[in-house]
Amino acid sequence: MKVMIVEDEEGIRKLLVKIVSKNESFQVVAECAGFHDAIKMYSECQPDIIFMDIEIKENEADENASDRVNGVECARILSNINPDLKIIFVTAHSEYMSNAFDIYAYDYIVKPFDIQRVERTLRRIAASGENVTSSDNTGKVKSSPGRKMMIRGRESTNFIDIDEVVMVERQGKSTIIHTIRDEYNTSMGLGDIEEKLTDSKFIRSHKSFIINMDYVSRIEPYGRWTYIVKFNGKDYDALITSSKYDEIKKIYG
Repeated sequence: MKVMIVEDEEGIRKLLVKIVSKNESFQVVAECAGFHDAIKMYSECQPDIIFMDIEIKENEADENASDRVNGVECARILSNINPDLKIIFVTAHSEYMSNAFDIYAYDYIVKPFDIQRVERTLRRIAASGENVTSSDNTGKVKSSPGRKMMIRGRESTNFIDIDEVVMVERQGKSTIIHTIRDEYNTSMGLGDIEEKLTDSKFIRSHKSFIINMDYVSRIEPYGRWTYIVKFNGKDYDALITSSKYDEIKKIYG
């Protein structure tokens, strides 16, 4: 996977290049420090992943610290060009986090960070990238063949790509499987579905929900012991208990 790094601190930029280059699944194809240079280099290199600082120079050669611009806006432009682009914000400004996740940022790493923190993010991307999803020139989503699971419905049996499962929820006597394209209704129990979703990215977040961490955009408080899980580009959500949320923070924190 191709990586571009947009960071105006030369030391941080070199460190990120070094960390990424150690992983054979990734190749740094571009690095820059400015807003306009990032747009130009993206067009030339078409990276799959971008490490983006929040405060960047407007132009590469601009040394005036007061002429900084918001990297979130740069990321928004690039995301509009390619919605499948994975953007990882690397910044000392945690107050921008909510804005970052509004454009479905893949991750948000706060400076100063350790090498292991970045490596964990790269491992997550590498694991989810085994079956790459992309768009053709008609705008239709297409996926490389992935592992499938068989789900018995009331009138038919469906074969669902496991990596496309966003969330599974139990409603009354039915289980609903939400994927990136469709939803499937089955009488199979949530425990039966959980046995088929053995990847670590799937988490039984609540007695009524299983979530795929690859599609989670943010988690919000909901009452004293529960949180709401929001997903990239989806209008439905899930619940997660405080104990499961603590587990997730240990894994991804």
